[in-house]
Amino acid sequence: MNNNIYYYILITIFVVVVLAYGFTTGRAIEWLKGAVVFSERELGSGTGQLKLRIVYDMFIDKFPAFSTVVPFTLFSYWVDIALRWFKKQLETNANVKVYIEGE
Repeated sequence: MNNNIYYYILITIFVVVVLAYGFTTGRAIEWLKGAVVFSERELGSGTGQLKLRIVYDMFIDKFPAFSTVVPFTLFSYWVDIALRWFKKQLETNANVKVYIEGE
């Protein structure tokens, strides 16, 4: 009987951790979309590595606890997701292009 209680407690903790990770991941990716737009507007094209470094530093400031458990390779993958979103916005939304290029 006691073993069942520990089993349910362990499962509950696992579910809470997975849900928290998923929620924070989604929140981080949404935040990264804005950070990618900001870095593109500030630094322009041709500065990819510098923009990545700046966005990573911003990520550490915004999500200090979460950033300690997210490896840089996963972070880079999330940035790629945000960049694909950003490129699509540039192609389909003239206002975004004006905002970035300042025309």
